[in-house]
Amino acid sequence: FVRLRDEFERYLLQQNKYPSGEIHGDWSDKIKGEFRTWVGKYPKKLMLSAKDIDEYLQKEH
Repeated sequence: FVRLRDEFERYLLQQNKYPSGEIHGDWSDKIKGEFRTWVGKYPKKLMLSAKDIDEYLQKEH
């Protein structure tokens, strides 16, 4: 999951939508929502289910 999160954070930085501290710190609900959308469009097959991702986001942030 860490690799996926890092890739998403790089994506957000490239989009210049949020300050670095907001991306690398605890995610807001808005960023979590964007992450779920981004994962839904992820071009590679993931070993994580939507449930796994939701559980991680609830625990981690």
